Amino acid sequence: MKYTVSVRGAEIEVELSETDSGWRARVGDRELQIDVERLGRSLQHSFLVDGRSWPVMVERKEARRGAKYVLGVRGERTEALVVDEREKAAAAFDALAGGGQSGETVVESVIPGIVNKVMVEVGDTVAPGQPLLIVEAMKMENEISCESGGVVSKIHVEAGVTVNSGDPLVTLGPEPE
Repeated sequence: MKYTVSVRGAEIEVELSETDSGWRARVGDRELQIDVERLGRSLQHSFLVDGRSWPVMVERKEARRGAKYVLGVRGERTEALVVDEREKAAAAFDALAGGGQSGETVVESVIPGIVNKVMVEVGDTVAPGQPLLIVEAMKMENEISCESGGVVSKIHVEAGVTVNSGDPLVTLGPEPE
């Protein structure tokens, strides 16, 4: 499967395929053999890339499209947004179809879980990347943030409610001019 990885303003195309011994990644004309193992229940992972070991902290944060990861390598933290080819095509279709013509954006759950905490109220002005709520799934808290700013016009859930992937969580309207 092909992925677009956005890191520090740059987009990198990556093609991943599973092999008997892990994963094969093609980045441009370069091919890498990768094996990843999570160490216990922590965020620490061991990445084996072409025979070289890299300890990496991996924290996943949900995004409306794709998945956002905060990676810690050698004491440096970096955010990466990973979008697969299907999600990228869906975003392009939404843009062509005039999605959001009303000026509203509905933030949907990207995972099934239980709403742990709602961090905004109707009327709040939110900035891009601001946390809106927390959904707990598989004993992990997943912060759901908005991709673009706006004003909270409707909250569809409350703490303690079970949600499925695709369920509406918060509707954002345009910021007043």
